[in-house]
Amino acid sequence: MTAQQGPAKMRTLITSQARTLVFEGKPKEAEQSLNNLLKQSLSTAERLEVLALLIRLAAESRNVERFPELIAEVKKLEVTTDADKEALADCIYSTATGWFYLGNHDKARSGFEQAREIFSNLANETKVLKAEFSLAEIMRQEGRYFEILENLSIMKERAERLADNFLLGDVLILEGNIYRKTGDYVRAIDAYEKAREFLSENKNSEKYHYTLWALGTCYAALEDKTKAKIYLELASNNFKGAAFVRINILSLLTLAELYTVLGQYSDAEQSYKRVEELVGSEENSYFGRRLLRGQALLAIKRGEFDVSNRLIDQLVLNAIKEKNSKEIMRLRLLKAEVLLRGGESLQHEEARAMLQEALAFYREQNVRRHQAVCLELLARLDSASGYLQDSLKKVEEMLGLAQEGGFERLVIRAHLAKLVLMRKLGNQIKTEELDRLMPMIEKLSASAERVALLRFKLEKYEEWTSELNRLDPHSQRFVNEFFEDFHFIPNQTVDLEIDRNSHYVREKHLGEIPFHNKFTLMKILLLLAETPGREFSKEQLAKEIWEQEYNPLRHDNNIYININRLRKLIEPNPRESRYVMNGSRGYYLNPAMKVNISSKIADVAPRAMPKSKTEGPRA
Repeated sequence: MTAQQGPAKMRTLITSQARTLVFEGKPKEAEQSLNNLLKQSLSTAERLEVLALLIRLAAESRNVERFPELIAEVKKLEVTTDADKEALADCIYSTATGWFYLGNHDKARSGFEQAREIFSNLANETKVLKAEFSLAEIMRQEGRYFEILENLSIMKERAERLADNFLLGDVLILEGNIYRKTGDYVRAIDAYEKAREFLSENKNSEKYHYTLWALGTCYAALEDKTKAKIYLELASNNFKGAAFVRINILSLLTLAELYTVLGQYSDAEQSYKRVEELVGSEENSYFGRRLLRGQALLAIKRGEFDVSNRLIDQLVLNAIKEKNSKEIMRLRLLKAEVLLRGGESLQHEEARAMLQEALAFYREQNVRRHQAVCLELLARLDSASGYLQDSLKKVEEMLGLAQEGGFERLVIRAHLAKLVLMRKLGNQIKTEELDRLMPMIEKLSASAERVALLRFKLEKYEEWTSELNRLDPHSQRFVNEFFEDFHFIPNQTVDLEIDRNSHYVREKHLGEIPFHNKFTLMKILLLLAETPGREFSKEQLAKEIWEQEYNPLRHDNNIYININRLRKLIEPNPRESRYVMNGSRGYYLNPAMKVNISSKIADVAPRAMPKSKTEGPRA
């Protein structure tokens, strides 16, 4: 070994050790080692290599203050040889990567384009393709999915020609990411599996573990709990590098979100606590925002609307400041569900406006899953408002999107909603339709959806409630909310049925009407319904309903308001009253209408338990 070869090999060893320290999650030790190396006598190419690593370290740790100092050092160097030029391009590429991590896409794009030009002049096709891949990643972040897909086949061919498995793995990961973002999870899984095969030469690499996480995310979106857990647990590891920590956090977040959808709220809460320990309470970071968004969804499912509102409002302010339209639309969906579940009619209209805005956005972005979710919530609002044809149209569109994207549970929910709406519109439900749906439900072990379907198959109400009572509380809430939103109507021979014990009413055209916590309205309805045709004066109403002597100043307005509220609940058209009629001195129930009052109405409300204040419906 010559005198010159000795120091050169030592420098190579030090840079290699620095890379190892980064991999092991020791960025400070790596930075110290590289700073010491800068103090030695280095060639321009070697100095640029060290600076490129330091820039990458600053980017990984989001240390933007270090960028100007390092870039100034790069600019001081005189570049003459091809080796110098390649090292400079590597340095520019690392700087662009840092800007990409920091969200400055304009500076990142400019850097990658500059690096690509230098690599192209040097005829380094591998690094040219690497720069083009990074430019495509910026386009993906900007939602320009179809532009990337047009060029992906060419990029794959070039990577295959170069026989570079890791670069080919990168391209396939990018393809998978695009399909995942647009909701085409079946194609995404295919791309990730191919990437995993190419990257399997080094199963300890960050990219290999990324494919495991991505596969787990796709299976979670398809609600395949078993495969999702397998891949997400495989993705988790004990490596200390920053990239591996990110994958661990992503895996925990995805698991928490899956647990929330499946109603395993305690497991979700535990996963979120572990994430909080890893990322802290920094709400402006990507992980901080995603943590808060997940906790907001969990609060909605639990019915903790005050908590969810606070978290959503907190996130909206940050998203508006950052002009992050994607985040704003995600939050629109969450807020709409809060308003739908916890609000009154005016808030329902606000929810409708939010959902329509979100639907338009996701249509433009061609994100099938989010489109389907928007359509389902809008269909529920339309059905509850009496717009049955509009509701059916949205459900059919939801069904098409769910089938295209392979979202099996959404397909089932769309079919169930369609059955209810077809019944409401007076169409006959064929037995074959019910029989076709049951195998799909059994395949997913979807117990709540199975009981919802049995509502159409079982003749005796007692048999059906027995099935409902076997469900866990979360699944029972889903069934209750489903029928409440879509106002299920079985074959009904009378105009109005009232269950005096459960405070549940079913109207022939409107379906099941919840009277929970509306005690005054139920007392008025029962009083009038017990003797149809008998007129009750204001004096009698004051005595019977409020157990008070009639006082016009106290009771006139109160009676008027409560009669109007009652009409809005039970009248198919509140402007043309069919049930509650005005008399000369008071009000009476129209004797022409067939009314049945019972302490237990067979075939009535599908509600086996009261809605908990601490638990919410399942999406």
